[in-house]
Amino acid sequence: TSQPVVITRSAFAVSVQQVDLKKFMEIGQIFSANLGTFSDLNVTENIDSNDLLFHMGPNQSTASISLPNNLFSAILNVTNNTRITHAVFLSDSLFLRRVNNDLEVGGIIISASVVGSNSVEGIDPRLNITFLKNPSINGSDPQCSFWNPRLDNGYGDWSSE
Repeated sequence: TSQPVVITRSAFAVSVQQVDLKKFMEIGQIFSANLGTFSDLNVTENIDSNDLLFHMGPNQSTASISLPNNLFSAILNVTNNTRITHAVFLSDSLFLRRVNNDLEVGGIIISASVVGSNSVEGIDPRLNITFLKNPSINGSDPQCSFWNPRLDNGYGDWSSE
């Protein structure tokens, strides 16, 4: 696996990394964002690239996404030039919604994508996403949601399916 290219800006960070398929198929990958407590988050400052980690085992992080070692068995046309992108967003301000529904993002958004793959289905074990709970959210239980680009006639919206 090559060293990732990381771009950080205020409220988000993106990384791109070429994957060593042999090594990935042995151990998988965990991407973590260690951004401190929710009271420490500042959406006007750049995320520090030192807060983004690629590792093999669990840790205490603000958010993480664990990709299983069999991820690429569910994807066609995998080559040694395959890349994974990861992104961390401190708010949902870059996700443009035409209709404002009841779903409100109350924490960090984290994602992983395989470059050139439209979707990945049927992975077992499934990928694992963890978050620290935002203590400032009162009155409702948080739920895991994802951005679904197929909703709202292709404009996209949050989904909790």
